[in-house]
Amino acid sequence: MNRETLSMDRGWRFHEGEVEYRRYKWHDILYMSTRTASGRGAARRDFDDSSWREVNLPHDYVVEGTPTPDEPGSHGSLKRNNAWYRRTFLLSEEDRGRHIFLYFEGVASTCEVYVNGVPMAHNYTAGVGFQVDITDVAVYGGRANAVAVYIDNHEYEGWYYEGGGIYRHVWLVKTDKTYVDLWGVCVRSEPAEGGAWRSFIETELINDHDAEDQITLRSEIIDPQGKAVACVSSGLTLRPRTGASCRQEVTVPDVQRWDLDTPNLYLLRTTVLRDGEPVDTYETSFGYRTIEYTANDGFLLNGRRTFILGYGSHQDFTGFGIGIPDSISEFKMRRLQSMGFNLFRTAHNPFAPALYDACDRIGLLCMDENRRFRSTPEVKDELIRMIRRDRNHPSIIMWSLFNEEDNRVNEIGGNIFRSLSAVAHAYDPTRPATGGDNVATAIPGAMDDIDLIGINHVYTWDALDAVRTNNPDKPIYLSEEHLTSDIREYVRQHPYIFGAIGWAGLPYRGETQWPQLHAGRPGSEAYPFNLICDPNDMFYWNRAEWSGKPTLKIV
Repeated sequence: MNRETLSMDRGWRFHEGEVEYRRYKWHDILYMSTRTASGRGAARRDFDDSSWREVNLPHDYVVEGTPTPDEPGSHGSLKRNNAWYRRTFLLSEEDRGRHIFLYFEGVASTCEVYVNGVPMAHNYTAGVGFQVDITDVAVYGGRANAVAVYIDNHEYEGWYYEGGGIYRHVWLVKTDKTYVDLWGVCVRSEPAEGGAWRSFIETELINDHDAEDQITLRSEIIDPQGKAVACVSSGLTLRPRTGASCRQEVTVPDVQRWDLDTPNLYLLRTTVLRDGEPVDTYETSFGYRTIEYTANDGFLLNGRRTFILGYGSHQDFTGFGIGIPDSISEFKMRRLQSMGFNLFRTAHNPFAPALYDACDRIGLLCMDENRRFRSTPEVKDELIRMIRRDRNHPSIIMWSLFNEEDNRVNEIGGNIFRSLSAVAHAYDPTRPATGGDNVATAIPGAMDDIDLIGINHVYTWDALDAVRTNNPDKPIYLSEEHLTSDIREYVRQHPYIFGAIGWAGLPYRGETQWPQLHAGRPGSEAYPFNLICDPNDMFYWNRAEWSGKPTLKIV
């Protein structure tokens, strides 16, 4: 039976706050309760949640609260409580013998996941998703499986509104016991002769059988019109209970490149076959394009000099908090693009997969950013998940590893950046590592370890000039700046600056003081868009001043 991916968005039970439970002091009960199914209270499989409110995902419960001056204005003046989610689901007898996963696209912020009372996962960041393998603890037939998610929201991950809850999609995935790993397909390509491209495909497979498995891995490339244009197959023997990687190469003729005006997308269909029968199918969207950064000629997209012009913003949206429907993500990107801009910066954490899909479809570049700047195993794992998840998106042109970190001025910051940069290059050698720097930019030698120099709010012209003086061979761009006339004139006079990213293109909750709840409140002209993304006067000024599009607006 082939892969099934089922939505788990509907029918969750929700409780905001802690759940009291009886703490036993007798030895025999403590002995039994600390074994495999050690979840207590709302984590127990048999917990009665019938009085809890029913919600559907995506869900941000923090935005449902009442703003108060007692809470930080940076976080929207909203109280952040801990919370619980629970849901039950059935697996049929036919599912027995398959591999069963829960894939959470995003949970804010720290969370613990229990399945049938068994602690199964602990995730520490809201930005990137995670998968929970529940195969060993699942039950089948008429017995219900219970998944419980505890949200620990008492600490902040960032200085901006973060919300709380299961704020992205959840999927129930059923596969054969030999399957393609989550985010386990990577496509890298390079131009060949006569309009053809060589495609290098790496596929990560898991064999969870207790015996060897003889399989055939077939990789088929489908063009934007739906026609199969290349195919390669490899026979493999997979050792029991372990993973394996398969590398394949295929040439695709007459490639239709992905570009800003022609965002052509190809599909890689990966099929695992046993005795000629498909047992797993995994699809990956990707595009053919080249990127290059130079110190003097700027950024080259498909060999053509392209000035990067963008905005960054946080991921919330008016009324929804961070629990944004997929259609809103695309709506926001199309609004940004309509201003004549060509890039979005995910400030300051990875966004939902739907946003990158939208950028791919409409031809918008993306600066993909990870929030936490530490070289711990935990943060490295978050970075690896971000890159594995996003590396096939043609819209993404750089990995941002930090934003305005004080330690960038000292040895500690250099050590951390080199550690994280090595991880990024190991999992994707095709894109540079960068970050938004506002403290170390003009210090001689401080930028030696970075691929692209991103400048955040350096307020003197002498400091901006010093960046180039100290780093004459490094590509330089404005990673976060107010897009004023003065900045525009500076960029015109210094053509080695290959891009300018403003702050903030889209209004957002927080980063302000009571009683104001949003940066970019109704009536404010400091932002190109109002709270529902209708254009402000600044929209037309930006389009006229920066994009070069013919613009007329009477104000």
